Amino acid sequence: MGRFLAGMVGRSAYRVMGAAWLLAGTVASAQAAADVQAAAASAPDAQAPDVHATTKPKSGLDPTSIVVTGNPERKAVIKRMTTALSRQHDRQLARFDGEVCFQVGGLNAPYDRIMAERMEQDARDAGVAVGKPGCRPNIVVVLADHVQGELERLAREGHTAISLGLEDKDLKQSAQGPGPAYVVTVTEQRSRDGNRLWAGKMGDLGDRPMMIVHDASIINPPTRQDIVTVLVGIETAATMGKTLAQLADYAALRSLADIKGAAAVAGAEPTILGLFNGSPGIMELTSYDRAYLKGLYHGPAAVTATTRMHEIVTAATHKPAQ
Repeated sequence: MGRFLAGMVGRSAYRVMGAAWLLAGTVASAQAAADVQAAAASAPDAQAPDVHATTKPKSGLDPTSIVVTGNPERKAVIKRMTTALSRQHDRQLARFDGEVCFQVGGLNAPYDRIMAERMEQDARDAGVAVGKPGCRPNIVVVLADHVQGELERLAREGHTAISLGLEDKDLKQSAQGPGPAYVVTVTEQRSRDGNRLWAGKMGDLGDRPMMIVHDASIINPPTRQDIVTVLVGIETAATMGKTLAQLADYAALRSLADIKGAAAVAGAEPTILGLFNGSPGIMELTSYDRAYLKGLYHGPAAVTATTRMHEIVTAATHKPAQ
């Protein structure tokens, strides 16, 4: 497995680390209305204005017949679930910037390609650019026996881990997980414009990691967290009885987003993350899963985790107009 992974990924990836003005406006508006009514009453043969008259809205809909509805309890559950799932990096959520390229191995060649194509479509649906055929993979999915042991072996063979753009501690930590799916996500901090850290001179302090940042904001951070490489290993025994669509959708969610796996939240929304823990009837990415990815990849990358999770919750609870 180690040689297979090294061949696919190569050495392409590495890790780096107002109340006053409102009151005044209200008083002014009230005074203006009083002046209009007084002028109308004093004018000869004038009729008092009909304060109850309404104009029909351009939409043709009667606003008195529209009732606002919603489910605040469901929104609260989705918010807790999203917070539990999302792994934060310096108070931000990581995502890919630029194109993604999938490589699947461990099945027969036609089935590997079918899974890869399904993952590519999942990425496009989320608004993520997909590389052209022959691109260098930055998302590698392997289905194999004893994946946990392979990760431990890669951690021991430092040169192999480096060739994959992975760090020993990440491999060891993933190998200690419960399985049967093991995910290693390599992230890198970059500036809002995509500049990387570089070794710069800081006077007597010597070489220190530096980054060029063109502007700063108290609302949006000057840096972002990019996903560089993802390795997804799934035990072959756990794939028995699963469809290629289920496996591909699971791997797509785990690789396109740096998440912690299934969230233990009471009343949680259905999610493909429950594929290996007995959740019934999850045949593909659920509406929540798709909303998570759409919210994650919505708008600029350099935003806080709070803002990003708000985008996800909004996407998961918004219902398009009929």
